[in-house]
Amino acid sequence: AYLVDTSTDFLASDDGARREDDEEEYAFAEMVSDAQAIAEMIAAGRGLNIEAEIAPSIPERLIGDARRLERALIGAFAYIAHLERTSAVSLSAYGTRREGIEHVLFAIRADGSGMDEVAAREFASFNAEMERHEAPTLDDDDVKELEGVALMLKHMGSKLQVINEPGEGLELYFEIEQGIPGDPAGDR
Repeated sequence: AYLVDTSTDFLASDDGARREDDEEEYAFAEMVSDAQAIAEMIAAGRGLNIEAEIAPSIPERLIGDARRLERALIGAFAYIAHLERTSAVSLSAYGTRREGIEHVLFAIRADGSGMDEVAAREFASFNAEMERHEAPTLDDDDVKELEGVALMLKHMGSKLQVINEPGEGLELYFEIEQGIPGDPAGDR
């Protein structure tokens, strides 16, 4: 079992809608570091090397739902940690500023086996159902853990994407918009 519940139970405590009271100013690098530390605890028995790199252009402080974002990162790390033959995991965060909003792209890469073809097809189908605003669920235990991550990101206005190279590795990525403290256009 993972240390953090990323399942849909997390969303059951509220309607999952994005609300201003969920958003607050937070230290971005500290949040990423905390997620990385928890992921390292999850992966401790596997001997995984987990690295994180944050582009220097991302402001030190942002405005957003840091709690959901951290849980989504941990859930993605936890999913990757269970894949076979994974020995290295890296998180990269890149930012671009447009109209007072920081657009942060997260890419989580893992070497190793990646998803098998059945799991990859099921996750693609799940994402397509979410695009049609249906209420999809994942049946394959191999990708079930990603369901909660994808739903959290959806409620943050993002979408979990997967690049899968069976036998070579996997990349999970998503982009979120965060406000910038002190910027009238970015203060939410």
